[in-house]
Amino acid sequence: MKKAWTMATIAILTGIVFVIGLYKVPPTMVLLMSDLQIDMTVVGLTMSVCAIAAMIASLPGGAIMQKFGPKSVGIAAIIMAALGCIIGIVSNNFTVFLIGRALEGASFGIIAIVVTTIIAIWFPAEKRGLPMSIFTLWVSFGMLIIFNVTNLIVPSFGWRGVWWLHLLLLGVFLVLFATVINYPEKQVDSGQQSVQPQVSILEGFKSLGAWILGIIFLLYAVGNVIFNTYYPTFLQQSLGLELSTSNFYTSIATLGMLFCGVTIGIVLNKVKNKNHPFLLFLAMILSTAVSYYQFRITAIAYLPVILFFFGVIWQMVPPILHTIAPDVATGPETIPATLSVVTVCSAVGGMIGPVILGPIVAAANGNWAATGFPLLLILFVGVLASVFLMFMMKKKYQVTKKQETASVEVG
Repeated sequence: MKKAWTMATIAILTGIVFVIGLYKVPPTMVLLMSDLQIDMTVVGLTMSVCAIAAMIASLPGGAIMQKFGPKSVGIAAIIMAALGCIIGIVSNNFTVFLIGRALEGASFGIIAIVVTTIIAIWFPAEKRGLPMSIFTLWVSFGMLIIFNVTNLIVPSFGWRGVWWLHLLLLGVFLVLFATVINYPEKQVDSGQQSVQPQVSILEGFKSLGAWILGIIFLLYAVGNVIFNTYYPTFLQQSLGLELSTSNFYTSIATLGMLFCGVTIGIVLNKVKNKNHPFLLFLAMILSTAVSYYQFRITAIAYLPVILFFFGVIWQMVPPILHTIAPDVATGPETIPATLSVVTVCSAVGGMIGPVILGPIVAAANGNWAATGFPLLLILFVGVLASVFLMFMMKKKYQVTKKQETASVEVG
């Protein structure tokens, strides 16, 4: 298990380096606008092009990894991100800069599947919850690092200094990934050679459970990205808080997410796998409730407690869902494809959320509470999907238990 944690640690830290690269634009945005001579509307493309590229790369990325393995694909993703970073450093116009961001976005979508696959193959199902939960905090850790480190680099080296730092980190983790990451040894019975059946790349996308999980994650992501993106603006417009104060209160939710990320992982390791779908059902119910009430808050005095609680609730679904994902795959060889389905659906939900919120608030003359019922309906569909998954996985676990019992009796 010590070796498994070494693999997971290197993989997760590599993922955090990719988050640092993805989110190095927001803290340097003003400088980019000045140097590349672009306005606020255009600079937004530097993030949206990453989201689109990540979504496009995720689906074939899982299929390719099914053929070549997470180590080879992970190395390719690191090299792709480094190339994108170099293009950013040497760019002297926005078009070239955007090409670099597209490469970084595509590599980000791939590395998410690589990390979860490495965890899935190294940890048995009953021990997978904690490392998966820690991994789901990669965005929080990455953003925390880059937003603070940027303040130290920019005064002396400008925005390109941040890109050079990212390139350096990618180089370090390319070496670590190539030299440390490997696969668990397969046991061979009675001296016979293990033969792995050839599985079609498309086979991994035939799992109904993978698509049900994807739908759940898509609907969850709609509400979650709205909370993460727009809550400071809500606090300013509806409660009259200043920018710095609203950002401070919103950061309290991040503390709740960090707390939940570790706690839910311990819980997942204690609870039997057959009960994980029920935990996902409960998490979706709580997320649905929060999505309805989050823009109805009026009591400023209780904001710290409320936002910490919101952070805990919003962090529950990802680790539970990623822990279940390998179990819904049609076989060990198709886990990457299953994870790619989940990743793509999450990206789609993340793109839908910001698109629907603006028109709803505008139509309600700035009344943010008007988002409550639409979000309630959207996430409630996710609750229904989690109920369907619960019954579907109950049958699968029963079949697996019968097969294991029969195997023991034969042995």
